Amino acid sequence: AYVEGTNGSSLPVPNGAARVSARNQGAVSTRVLSDFVGKASNTASNDDAVAEVTGTGVTAAGLTVTAETATTYSATAKEAANDITGATSATISDATLTVGAGGVAADARDDSALSAVSEGLVEIPGTPFVAMAGTRAENVVDRTTTASVTDSKVMTEGNLDVTAVGNAAIVARTAAV
Repeated sequence: AYVEGTNGSSLPVPNGAARVSARNQGAVSTRVLSDFVGKASNTASNDDAVAEVTGTGVTAAGLTVTAETATTYSATAKEAANDITGATSATISDATLTVGAGGVAADARDDSALSAVSEGLVEIPGTPFVAMAGTRAENVVDRTTTASVTDSKVMTEGNLDVTAVGNAAIVARTAAV
């Protein structure tokens, strides 16, 4: 979600607050049930939530720019993996802000949850399957979380808050029956 301007453009909201918000959430789940083999893998190469105000003027009682990623990824099998990349970003750049008591906030949060579980490995002595079977539970996370106000003129009667929180919950475990 973005507000972008050129050549001195402006966004007047004289009697209210302006909000630019991007949120990416949902659930991705892969599961393979088998006593001997199985691979479950989730890959998200652009799990992004980007909210920005750039190159414009804003006149408002308050301005909030928020971005949040909150997707849950779950993989369960003998080999279970999640490979997630992306960006969570709330930015204000090259802007002229005239804001009332509501203040200015740029807030980015990554509340993603990843769970990779390798379970149900059945060990049966004397069978060739045990020697060939393996387990793996893996989460690969390459994400950034940023909030910024850059190259901008900010005039506000309220607070200027810039917050970035990377709060992803990541679990990988293996279990045998």
